[in-house]
Amino acid sequence: MRTLVLCVDRDDDLGVKAGITSPVIGRKDNLRAAISLGLKDPEDSDTNSIFAGLKIFDQYYDNNQDVEIATLCGNKNVGTKSDTIIAFQLESVLQSVRPDHVIVVSDGAEDEFVLPIISSRVKIDSVSRVIIRQQKNIEGTLYFITKAMKDEKISKNILIPFALVLTIWGIFLVFQIFQYAIGATLIAIGLYIFVKALHIEEPVMNVGKDIKEALQTGKYILATTTLIAICVFSIGVYQGYLLTIVATNAPEFPLNILVFLEESFIYIISAILIYALGKTLDTYLRTGVIVRSSVPRIISVFAIWFIFLAVNHILQYFFNIIPEFDFPIFLLNIFLGGLIGFISIEIYHYVKEHYPESTSRE
Repeated sequence: MRTLVLCVDRDDDLGVKAGITSPVIGRKDNLRAAISLGLKDPEDSDTNSIFAGLKIFDQYYDNNQDVEIATLCGNKNVGTKSDTIIAFQLESVLQSVRPDHVIVVSDGAEDEFVLPIISSRVKIDSVSRVIIRQQKNIEGTLYFITKAMKDEKISKNILIPFALVLTIWGIFLVFQIFQYAIGATLIAIGLYIFVKALHIEEPVMNVGKDIKEALQTGKYILATTTLIAICVFSIGVYQGYLLTIVATNAPEFPLNILVFLEESFIYIISAILIYALGKTLDTYLRTGVIVRSSVPRIISVFAIWFIFLAVNHILQYFFNIIPEFDFPIFLLNIFLGGLIGFISIEIYHYVKEHYPESTSRE
């Protein structure tokens, strides 16, 4: 009966910090990987996790049992992408080692998210969690907090929303408009959760990166259009606020949401369009290349607008905001949205087929 000691590095610290390609199979290669990661970052818990796996391997080996050790690594963007990579590597390891059961070694609950993936393919005998002993005095606690603030995962998932809440409350306290502080905080947290749930944080963060890169490298067209897009977006939100809260004296839900969307959505769509056009124009002027997917993306913005008009019309009728349902207008908006969406897809496939990668890129 063969045992596989399986170490899991879900966020791929081995690859990112030590440049090691996974999966890592065998005692010698895992020892080399642990030492390499330890030299790059002595405080990384994955180093201890691999050493713990090696200790278990040695115990089985010293008892003359058939045992092998392997380490699986995911991706720094923890989630679906990293788990898909781990599942693929697991299949490769299982085909190579052919174990009868597995002992999983991890450095925390995050790595153990992949346990269902492993258990669906092979029997798990036990799970060994490695907990690193830290200093118990105040100085050690302060050091841990400081290190945690430098950790990219912790800063993104915990510190950013906490800082956002403090900033919002600070602004409203300065202007002494306390009645809006809780509402603004809930909206900000809701938007953050919405972005995280849909895994669209990368496109959102890219806007800020584009501005920074544009100013540093002299891409003034991209910087200007991005800033204009942000201004248009902000104007739309403010316009929606004025007409929803001020002009209508804070109508009840869901009327307030529908009024806000109706007044601000055109600005939001315009901001997206300006940003997309600016990025496309900047790329073309610098490289002479038109990004292959840029044209259908720009066209699809108009499709989103018409679909929104149709959905908004249904909701207004459903909640008795408008007296009667205008079916021809609804049908026209659905038709135009579907037609424009279809055209954008056809344009993408046409450009993809007739323009090779050397003259266009994704």
